[in-house]
Amino acid sequence: MKNKLSKAYNIIKKDGFYSLINSVKGYVYWRLKPLLARFGIVPPYHDRKRTDSEERWEWISKQLELDDSSAMDIGCASGFFSAKLSNRGLFTIGIEPNHARLNNAKRLYGENERLAFMHSKITPATITDLPSVDVVLLLTVYHHWTRAFGQGPAEEMLRSLASKSDKIFFEPPGDIGYSENFSKYQISEKDIDENESIQAYYEDLLSSIFDETVSVIHLGTAPYPSDKNRTDPVFMIKCDMYE
Repeated sequence: MKNKLSKAYNIIKKDGFYSLINSVKGYVYWRLKPLLARFGIVPPYHDRKRTDSEERWEWISKQLELDDSSAMDIGCASGFFSAKLSNRGLFTIGIEPNHARLNNAKRLYGENERLAFMHSKITPATITDLPSVDVVLLLTVYHHWTRAFGQGPAEEMLRSLASKSDKIFFEPPGDIGYSENFSKYQISEKDIDENESIQAYYEDLLSSIFDETVSVIHLGTAPYPSDKNRTDPVFMIKCDMYE
């Protein structure tokens, strides 16, 4: 309590009383937002934060094949891509560690018979328990693995997914290759060269994780709507021959 009062005093001293009121309002909204989203009072995650989802889905859907019949969407958030996959006829599992987002996904798409949602935090110990599927979505998730478990274990997790699937759609945070915030999201000890594109950086990095049986294909680069300085590349990791 003492620390909170001290922080409030510092806000008033620096920016005035109205700044404190706005800070409190923002904090209350942040705390209530998952509950508001669950009951449809605020838009779900993909409508509120990732307004580029339709563009990314267009790139992904063009790579799906007629014999693709199953999928996992790891870090599915409010279920946008999980639902898109199931609507294409793929039996899909949406996996999400955040209860509020998962409940929102179930509210929005829970009646789809080809779609199931699972609450789970994927770790180096649990990833081997995941089933084999044709398609894996790993969109803006991998950098959380490197921060939580380290680069080596995260790469092993990615190889485990490749051995269980034919293709992985992979999206790292990409804007920050040229900014001082790169280390916040960095998924490798390898720094980006100022003359190197973010696309080339990730193509080389992903290729180094696998052997020659795997190919890495850049599908496009999407702006991250909640950060005007951020654009994320989307790749397909074709791994049907990987063991």
